[in-house]
Amino acid sequence: MPLIHRALAGRWNRTGFQGRTDWSQTGVKDWLSANQLTPHHYSGLQVQLVPFNVHAIRHTGSAAVMRGP
Repeated sequence: MPLIHRALAGRWNRTGFQGRTDWSQTGVKDWLSANQLTPHHYSGLQVQLVPFNVHAIRHTGSAAVMRGP
C-alpha cells in the first residue's frame, strides 16, 4: 500500500486536501486510520477509500477466485 499512500499524498498536496499541502505517506496512513478508512482497489488504476467495516467483507470477484478459499 505504500504506492497508494504516496499517490494520495501527492494528490492531496496538489489539491490542498483538508487545507494542507504537506501530506506525507505516513500522514496519509495516519489520517486514513484516524478516520477508519482503508484503500480498496476498485478497477484498473482506480482506488476507493472505504470504511474498515465495509472492507472487512469477504471479496467475491476475480481476485477472490484466484486466491481460493
